[in-house]
Amino acid sequence: SHNGWQNSVIFKVNGVEFTLIPVSFNSGNFLLAETETTEQLWAAVMEETASNSQLPEYYKSYSNWNTFLSKLNALTELHFRAPSIEEWQYAFKGGEKSQGYTYSGSNIISNVAWYQGNAGGKRHDVKMLQPNELGFYDMSGNVYELVLDGSTYRWYGGYWGSSESSCVSSNYVSSSTYEYSGCRIALSNN
Repeated sequence: SHNGWQNSVIFKVNGVEFTLIPVSFNSGNFLLAETETTEQLWAAVMEETASNSQLPEYYKSYSNWNTFLSKLNALTELHFRAPSIEEWQYAFKGGEKSQGYTYSGSNIISNVAWYQGNAGGKRHDVKMLQPNELGFYDMSGNVYELVLDGSTYRWYGGYWGSSESSCVSSNYVSSSTYEYSGCRIALSNN
């Protein structure tokens, strides 16, 4: 089995690099961002005032994220998108390297998630805590993440104010709730 870190793919847009990790899934694979989309990447893609912020971008609606993805795709000539529920949950659980943890990468929530017990009521820079088995950071906690589930979308994985039980792979909030929500981008690898 491969090591996610060694096979990661670095993309660059308007001077800002971001990393996707390949995940073997259903006899194919897809790429998923190592981190939630940062304010730095959002600003670069949306051509707003440049930012070095590694905080996850949040408080954007589904249509805002669609605009971001459309602009990113125009800049890169690729087809970035939000992950499907199956892809997202598989990556959250560590894929083929899964150790069966309760949270993404650990049974000890504070090792991998910013949640109500350690976040101090706010977002934190991505990649400050331990990654999961495949090298993904902050899939539990920090900000909820946009996930497509058939014809609908939801926000999964908990956020900085969530209880422990909300930072598991099955927890989501409804599509209308986006105050605490970001997006981890995916790319089909055909």
